[in-house]
Amino acid sequence: MSVMDKVTEIKDTQNHAYILESSSLFYSVGYKVLMGQEKNGFIKCTKVSHNGKDKLIYDTARFKTLETLMPGLNFAEMLPLLVQLLDAVIMVKSNGFMQCENVLISPDHIFVDCDNYNVNLIYLPINHESDSISYGIFEAELKAHLSVILNAYNNRNPYITSLCENLGNVAFNTEEIQEYLKDMQANGYTGQKHRIGFKKKDGMTSGAADSNDMLAGVKKLFTFGKKNK
Repeated sequence: MSVMDKVTEIKDTQNHAYILESSSLFYSVGYKVLMGQEKNGFIKCTKVSHNGKDKLIYDTARFKTLETLMPGLNFAEMLPLLVQLLDAVIMVKSNGFMQCENVLISPDHIFVDCDNYNVNLIYLPINHESDSISYGIFEAELKAHLSVILNAYNNRNPYITSLCENLGNVAFNTEEIQEYLKDMQANGYTGQKHRIGFKKKDGMTSGAADSNDMLAGVKKLFTFGKKNK
């Protein structure tokens, strides 16, 4: 059972909120630790009571989701956002009071502050059994999202192609992905600075239809969690 199966998500233009289906789900230690993690890219969480249940509220009003921004970003602009995402995941992995499985990593839950292009994530401080199997599932999900994002920008870039191939390898872990992306960033291996769907065909640039078709496929994979109520 995933973390999202234990909560009900409510989204609007100002907040993302999560109602815990059981009072035993709330993890007070994780909540206290989360209070000091804004500097590490995690959105402040406020706990309130809602019809007798715990409700976790995240103020997302000043952010835009990565899913929304993707069509307007070229790969040189996307790359540092992916590096920041992995920085946050690795930080959680090394924190004894947080667990990666509680980080929401689908692009419609990855938030970007457009004033400084910093990545901001939602972490749910709930009790969730974590072991090597659950982490493996989380990492596989992370790789799946990264693969779709990277392939959307792949215009015969051998570095992106190689990375996407490696993402299918179970042994290729989050730290190695981060190292690869940082190497691309440091050495300028971003290739042409095209945006989603704008790949050359016979010397011409493809139009909006191709972009929309690709983005539709991206959104299909990014469907995540319960519907709004």
